[in-house]
Amino acid sequence: MTVGARIVLRGGSAASGGTWPGPAHISNRSVVTLVSSHSAGASYTGALRAVAAGTASVTVPFVAGADACNPTPCTPVPGAPLRFVVTVVR
Repeated sequence: MTVGARIVLRGGSAASGGTWPGPAHISNRSVVTLVSSHSAGASYTGALRAVAAGTASVTVPFVAGADACNPTPCTPVPGAPLRFVVTVVR
């Protein structure tokens, strides 16, 4: 990304059977900031803005739904989060 650019990330689908319990965790907010974040059931959308040159990791947690334990219902467990590294250049 270049300084000032925005990137949108999306995760999940109706078939993923889980939820996104919180906003993105950004390792270095002086490089990338979260502009907006929205989760509804199994879908997540977040917008990031590049603030300064550098590198930051972005992680959005995901909790698998109870239907992942079929045929027996069980307590939801952590699933695979969205994870990526953003490099911002001038």
